[in-house]
Amino acid sequence: FQNIIPSLKNMETIYIDSNPFEGTIPTEIGELSYLKYFGQTATFIGGTLPTEIGNLSRITRFEAHSSSLTGSIPTEIGKLSLLENFHIRFNEMTGSVIPTEIGLCSSLQSLLISHLNIEGSLPTEMGMLTQLRAFFAASNNLEGSIPKEFSNLKNLTLIDFGSNMKMTGNVPIAFCQRMGPSGHLPCSITCDCCSMVEYTKVCLANSGGEKYRMIFEGKLSDP
Repeated sequence: FQNIIPSLKNMETIYIDSNPFEGTIPTEIGELSYLKYFGQTATFIGGTLPTEIGNLSRITRFEAHSSSLTGSIPTEIGKLSLLENFHIRFNEMTGSVIPTEIGLCSSLQSLLISHLNIEGSLPTEMGMLTQLRAFFAASNNLEGSIPKEFSNLKNLTLIDFGSNMKMTGNVPIAFCQRMGPSGHLPCSITCDCCSMVEYTKVCLANSGGEKYRMIFEGKLSDP
């Protein structure tokens, strides 16, 4: 893959899907100053995300689903002020955390980081992402509570924290009241605003035996 980077200097879109490319995302990707969309799905291109992605000043969409990514989300992501969608689900980034610099991605609308095995807590800096509409972080090893700063996320209506059983605390009420049309919460998190409107709080077991609470259009229901 790195061998073809020099021929892509003026490229605005790169999408790699189910092909035999192997190796890693090369550091040379940072030289693609016109790149707006990078996507790879079900490939053998893995390794760590290079810090040079911070040089992609025009990028609006970055996707790397079901690949072989490892390591951490680089702190340089905070340089991407035009980034609207960051989707890297179904990889093996064990031990990594959500960097506090994510809060500097002022245009971010969709953050999908489920099934990565990332750890740590949700950074309070995420409360600065006022354009965020969707945040999926299910099936990780997140811990701690949902920061009160999430109440600032007035556009965030699609959430999924399911199967993060180390998460605790209470959902901030202002945030809870905007969680429709759907949301998944681990049972270890309490939800006072649901009981305030007399919804029955139940924890449901899915086919894999993992427990989570599903909120659909403000009502607790079977997933």
